[in-house]
Amino acid sequence: MEQVISKFDAAKRQLDCALELFFAEKDAIPIHTLACAAHQVIYDINKNQKGPELLFDHKDTSDSKIMVTKKTLHSHYNFFKHAVTSQKFLCFLLSWVSIIWMEI
Repeated sequence: MEQVISKFDAAKRQLDCALELFFAEKDAIPIHTLACAAHQVIYDINKNQKGPELLFDHKDTSDSKIMVTKKTLHSHYNFFKHAVTSQKFLCFLLSWVSIIWMEI
C-alpha cells in the first residue's frame, strides 16, 4: 500500500507513537528515539521556513546552564543514533529526558 506522507505528518506520527508507548509504560529506547526523530524533523522544518527561535537555536554559549542542558539532552539522542562516533558503551536513560524531547 502506497502512502503520501509529508515530513510534518511523519514527525506528528512519530511523536504520537512515542507518547502512546510512554503512557503504556513500554520500552524507553524506542520512545526516546521516536521523540528525538520527531523533534529533529520539526526543528529542521522550522529552521528551513525561518520560523521562531527554538530551544536549541539559543546562541548564547556563555550561559553554562543552557549549554550543559543541550549537551546532556543530545548525548542520549546521539548515543542511540551513532554507533561508531560514541566512545561510551553504556547510557543511563532517564524517562524525564524523553519527556523533554516530546515537549520541545
